[in-house]
Amino acid sequence: MNDTFRLERLFSTVPVRVWRAWTNADELRHWWAPSGLHLAHCEIEAKEGGLFHFGLAPVGSAEVALWGRWRFEKIDMPRRMDFIGAFSDPAGAIERNPMNENWPLEIESFIELTEQPDGTQVVMECTPVNATALERGIFAQSLPMMQMGWNSTFAKLATFLEENP
Repeated sequence: MNDTFRLERLFSTVPVRVWRAWTNADELRHWWAPSGLHLAHCEIEAKEGGLFHFGLAPVGSAEVALWGRWRFEKIDMPRRMDFIGAFSDPAGAIERNPMNENWPLEIESFIELTEQPDGTQVVMECTPVNATALERGIFAQSLPMMQMGWNSTFAKLATFLEENP
């Protein structure tokens, strides 16, 4: 069973520009959410031990529907960020996925930026950590849905970077 999510995309700008889009709250608000949602709450401290605490709301609404957080484990600016992702409450405490209690509590992830002749290759990889077999299975079953959501988010990032070089 494959329980690792991986997404790769080439962005037509330099790594430091892509990095800023991932680590600046004002920039994240413009693109970071799958289609149909927007980033209604955003606090980020992109340093080792820092948090990205976020709230997603339906487009047209200010009421947060989903809370989450990333705890940065390692930062190698502007090349890589390693973090543990989880659903959270409005205060940032880790909580179970409100849509599926069998979702893994924590997801170990990284985002890697590599300069290429025609832009920046971004690789994102996510794997359940300390998860039961059931949780890993639920995660694996959700890979196509995650692919769809992150593809739409990366498309929004590409548009944002093109419009804000």
